[in-house]
Amino acid sequence: MSAFGGLGRPDDQRRRHVQPGENLSETENPRAPDRLEAVETTTDGIKLQWTPVESNRLYGYLLERSTAFENTWTSVHSPKPVLRPRITNFTVDKVKPYESYDFCVKSAVTNNEGDLLCSDPGCKLQNVVAKEQYQPYPPRGFKVEDITEESVSLIWKEPLPDDDYDTPVSYEYIIEMCDYADGNIHNRWQEYCRTETLQCTVKVTHNGICRFRVTTHNRDKDISSLRLELSKKQLLLQEIRQLLAPLQYNLV
Repeated sequence: MSAFGGLGRPDDQRRRHVQPGENLSETENPRAPDRLEAVETTTDGIKLQWTPVESNRLYGYLLERSTAFENTWTSVHSPKPVLRPRITNFTVDKVKPYESYDFCVKSAVTNNEGDLLCSDPGCKLQNVVAKEQYQPYPPRGFKVEDITEESVSLIWKEPLPDDDYDTPVSYEYIIEMCDYADGNIHNRWQEYCRTETLQCTVKVTHNGICRFRVTTHNRDKDISSLRLELSKKQLLLQEIRQLLAPLQYNLV
């Protein structure tokens, strides 16, 4: 018996969509679920649920996604051709943080020839962002503005506007520093400061190497963006600058 309730696994190449008004004769015209909604969103995944279709011929559901408004659809549960009829929620993984997605769920039946027939159109949900509710976007354009023997000046731009709000949000920015000790870099990040401005000057306390990152913090909802670390390109520029004018404080 197959994993699809004894119905057998149809050949994916035999899948086709049922057009409105098409005469199916030996099978019913599948109807798409009435409602598709996102019940949980994070930067790692998006959990969807939909209203089940009542049909004794229902074979399962085809759930697809596309980058928002691009209309390029791919299955989110490959290699399975469909999800079983009892499944009415599914967590879509492998999403890119802060990317926007469209989703579409279709019901599927099989005819006597073993063709998989999918409802067309399906039930769609548009422009779902892979982030938690009220989670801000990271700052933009994080870079080094200046560097001296005693300090490093960092600047950035405000994050993208958040569609979760109709009114302005109170943001602060958290600067973290990965310290240098005993000639090695350690992945022990420490908070250096919090500021409402778009810049921060980090004081140098020793010779060595250091990394920096910045986070947007939504103080109204006490939730932060993902951390944005200083880019390798910026670090490389600082290394070149260091060769031209040796400094006591290096960036890697």
